[in-house]
Amino acid sequence: MSRKKFDEKCYKETMDCLHASDDVLEEVLKMTENRNAEGDKIQDDGQETRNRSKYGKNNDSQNRHWHPARVAAAAVVFCAVAGIMFSTEISTYAEEAIHFIEAKLSPASESDVETFADAALGDKSISTNHAERTNSSGEVLDDPDSQRVAVDSVTANELLSGNVQNVDATVEVGGYTFDFEQLVVDKNGNGMLSYTISNPDGVKDWYESGYGEINFNWYSNPNGGLVNPTIYSESGEELDSRLLLRSDISTDTELHVVACFTGNLQENEGIRLDLIKAKDNEDAGQWTVLDQKSVSFDVTDKLDGVALTDENGDTAEVSPIGLTMSDTADENIENVPDNITLKYTDGTEYVIDGEDAYNTVLSLKDNGKSWYVFNRLADTGKIQSLDIKGHYCNLKDESEEEYNRIYTLAE
Repeated sequence: MSRKKFDEKCYKETMDCLHASDDVLEEVLKMTENRNAEGDKIQDDGQETRNRSKYGKNNDSQNRHWHPARVAAAAVVFCAVAGIMFSTEISTYAEEAIHFIEAKLSPASESDVETFADAALGDKSISTNHAERTNSSGEVLDDPDSQRVAVDSVTANELLSGNVQNVDATVEVGGYTFDFEQLVVDKNGNGMLSYTISNPDGVKDWYESGYGEINFNWYSNPNGGLVNPTIYSESGEELDSRLLLRSDISTDTELHVVACFTGNLQENEGIRLDLIKAKDNEDAGQWTVLDQKSVSFDVTDKLDGVALTDENGDTAEVSPIGLTMSDTADENIENVPDNITLKYTDGTEYVIDGEDAYNTVLSLKDNGKSWYVFNRLADTGKIQSLDIKGHYCNLKDESEEEYNRIYTLAE
């Protein structure tokens, strides 16, 4: 295939169709530029720097939080569009081809709350294993370990009842059936949605990325396949999301999954999930959307959180499923948390993120605000403090200043 000079407009149009998240697109853009500069050789010399730079673990220069599996996801998207980006054409599809479905929501029963909490936040369903990764020099990257804990059914109902919603919606997309189960969202935009993907001929063209995450490589199937589902706010802003596999009950023909998401979701907004089956036509430099459904969820009962403040007046809010923080630091100062620990009144603690622990399923840092979706249930009725050790990095002179911030219950 002949190669053309990198076309940024073509890149943006193509990636808009693929519905990849912003941080994945950033990674793909760098890979694409490297490929254009070096021919067909894919370079990622900055991979280790982006994930473990001196500015902090899992952060990049655009102030967005990175997870080890995100680089792998970027590589998948890159391979899917490499032919498109350096050819003369991209595919389009008619707006009327998209079918819109509104899911019906109702409060979950106590038993449904327990089932959901055990699946999404427990220790039996979702794997904590992560594959060994290397940088471009072949050096093994030291990814942190993740640990899940069992869910107490009484606590789960105390914290989640009235906010977990049963979802009544079944959607067919390109021969695959999506059966939706439960949904919970907190008032800061952290959320989880459980559902099943089934196909009597087998759910194909997916792989595990580590920490329980799965991705679809639809481009590898000449007949087409599922594209990674994408979640949006009601106003149309894409939310960062990750699809986790419930490996204990999934089969070749049924994948039981939990989609975790976060981002700038307003308190009164619902969400939309886009489901796409697409086919790649590398020889023609095109890809075709074979089927697309868009499912909306009008979430009204959202989880409250516990408000905390530190001595500088910076705020944090902890819900049973996630943490959201603001930061008043100067735009030229990068705030890099090295260890985030939630401490309880009974003396126990939950290390949310640290040099040797990764106990979230999704994290995002954008425009002075940070989100963390938990891999366990946080008992907001027993919170004593939120302790964060880290450092500020001056982006101008690259100087660093360590800090130890303690957030306590707001009065």
